[in-house]
Amino acid sequence: VGSIKNAWSVCFAIFGFICTISILIGWKVSKGYENQEVIIKEKVTFKDLLNGPLRNKAFLHLTAAFIFAILAQAVFLGVLVYYLTYNLQLSNMQVWIVALFWVFPINKWSIKYSKAKAWCISMGIWFVCMIVFPLFILKPKSAIGPVIMTSILVVGLNALYQVIYAMISDCVEVDCLINKVRKDGIFYSMATVSQKIAAAIGVSILGNCMDKIGYNGQLATQSLAT
Repeated sequence: VGSIKNAWSVCFAIFGFICTISILIGWKVSKGYENQEVIIKEKVTFKDLLNGPLRNKAFLHLTAAFIFAILAQAVFLGVLVYYLTYNLQLSNMQVWIVALFWVFPINKWSIKYSKAKAWCISMGIWFVCMIVFPLFILKPKSAIGPVIMTSILVVGLNALYQVIYAMISDCVEVDCLINKVRKDGIFYSMATVSQKIAAAIGVSILGNCMDKIGYNGQLATQSLAT
């Protein structure tokens, strides 16, 4: 397609098309099955936040876990790219992630055990993988180790969204059962805002750390101290 940028554009266009088709299929097959008896409020006030998400302990615990995981992942991904590029001397074309495979094991763990345990298992694998591979397996200029590592630890990225958003729907159902008002939008909006804030803080922390160690993006090779 002419260049790496064009290749990425084509790749994202293909995946965007697939996602759009999936959304349209989901909308079509669920059309007409809406719960017409649920009370829906046209306006949302700050009181609704107090009576909904901010008083739902399960949701608050879930949001705290979500924020912590987003922070960890934001910092980790930045450090991973730096480590693979400058320490192992690999190009960005040699770093790829296989994520789709993990959807099925995570779903099975959620059904067999629980969503909370599926989250703990997934994040545990991610944590162990981050420690074991850099210390004992990864070798300079060898792409095999990073490919295997990223293919395994991406289970944490999958669980971060797959399990959390599935658990948010449980919080919505419980809140609806108690208050007789369905507040899907408020819960998911607060989760999304929390995600954006955590990601922004994580990137800011990473950027400041990179400045502190003397990183210079204009240099092809960083100093030994960096």
